[in-house]
Amino acid sequence: MAAGETYFLEVRSDDYYWSEQARTEEVRVRAVFSSEPFTEPNDTPAEAVPIKPGEVARFRLMPRADRDYFAVEVPATGRLILELVEDGGHPDPTPYWTTVDGTSIGRAWDIDVQGGDTLVFGILSDDHYWNEQAREDALAVRVRLRRPDGSFLGEVTLPDEVALLPYQRVRVSAGQTPPLFVVRPPQDGLYRLDGVGPDAVVAWSNLDAGLPLEGDIHWLVPGAVYAVEVLDTGGTGGDLELSLVLDARTLSDRSGLFPRLPPRTGTELFRGDSR
Repeated sequence: MAAGETYFLEVRSDDYYWSEQARTEEVRVRAVFSSEPFTEPNDTPAEAVPIKPGEVARFRLMPRADRDYFAVEVPATGRLILELVEDGGHPDPTPYWTTVDGTSIGRAWDIDVQGGDTLVFGILSDDHYWNEQAREDALAVRVRLRRPDGSFLGEVTLPDEVALLPYQRVRVSAGQTPPLFVVRPPQDGLYRLDGVGPDAVVAWSNLDAGLPLEGDIHWLVPGAVYAVEVLDTGGTGGDLELSLVLDARTLSDRSGLFPRLPPRTGTELFRGDSR
């Protein structure tokens, strides 16, 4: 919605006409204002926001059936891959590709490209139009370019990688780019990265399978190798103290090198303690 404009809200008994009903119970509707956190004039392919491989696009789909477009100028031949870092609560986020003039290319999370191409992508709230939603939560999508040899353009090199064990702390100075963390789990469990701000963007991936993992917390298993990247610190402005936390799934299983955490009680449940 744009400031200064007038909008009308219509409420129906059911989205399907033949299922509408007349009922004596009262229906109450409340309109809540939420300011737009992102500048999104990119409603058409011609207005697509430029984004480079390796960068993260953050946006939200609001109102319902909102369309936000991003243009990728491909620097080299390979396969352009979209990784869903945050789904914003949408049921089935679905990518679609077009040319700059809006000609549809198709729906896929990855697509073969040639150096010099310029492609435009958008994300649908759901693969089916009638299931699309308007949500205040932001989505985050990372664009990556995989070369024919399997390497990624701009990927972090080995000297910048840091092996991370549960509860080991790594301090990252303000303004410094966090390293790529490599995780080799010592035991089964739910793992998450602690120490980042609430607006930070963290990307997990299974290095053995070469697949991204969606979400902030993941069930990891020994024998596999995972990567954790802080793509956006969330504008905290200060030093970060990052650590890998192993959360408990069951209290009965205390096997492994790192004991599972005891249940929190009393004020610990309400003070936001991340331990």
